[in-house]
Amino acid sequence: NQSLKAYVFKPSSKNKKLPAVLLFHGGGWFIGDATWTNQKAKDFADRGFVAISIDYRLAVDGLTPIDCVEDACVAFRWARNHRKELGIDPKRVVGYGVSAGGHLVAAAATLPMVNGKKVNKSSRPNALIMLSPALNMGKDEYFVGLIGTKGNPMDYSPSEFINKKLPPSLIIQGQMDSIVLTKDAIAFRDMAVKYGVTCLLFI
Repeated sequence: NQSLKAYVFKPSSKNKKLPAVLLFHGGGWFIGDATWTNQKAKDFADRGFVAISIDYRLAVDGLTPIDCVEDACVAFRWARNHRKELGIDPKRVVGYGVSAGGHLVAAAATLPMVNGKKVNKSSRPNALIMLSPALNMGKDEYFVGLIGTKGNPMDYSPSEFINKKLPPSLIIQGQMDSIVLTKDAIAFRDMAVKYGVTCLLFI
């Protein structure tokens, strides 16, 4: 029963079918809000995107990252449902995520089920831009702790669900990052390439 916000930044173009990017902030799934990505959204709008900074429920007060993932999927569906109003091309919707936000867009792109519900096509991004994303959740003790008894962490681990349907992806990873590990980004890239998916990794 929370009210969640979406901050929409539009370019000056009068084209009614522009590419869109939905931006998801980091913060370990339990802090932060959509305004954290507003400046980056403005940068995307200056480059011709309809850019939308997205709020999602945080893993506090009995909620878990499962709820965060569910909100990410709903956000992509919401954007497409409002495509005429927003002026976006529903076939060109990018997911941009930082750290925990990177996990959310990767999860929306890969997971078959979220909270017992099938993830449909309208809930998925068409491309991914991820900055130091959390991708290997089954071995992440912090994430496992946040999930608790609400679900199986492996069911929410994007690395477990890579296949040829993964959209084109870009990962920007800090080599010395001690929280989100470089080896997980490399493994994700290598598996994506194995399936013939375009996945670029910059370390």
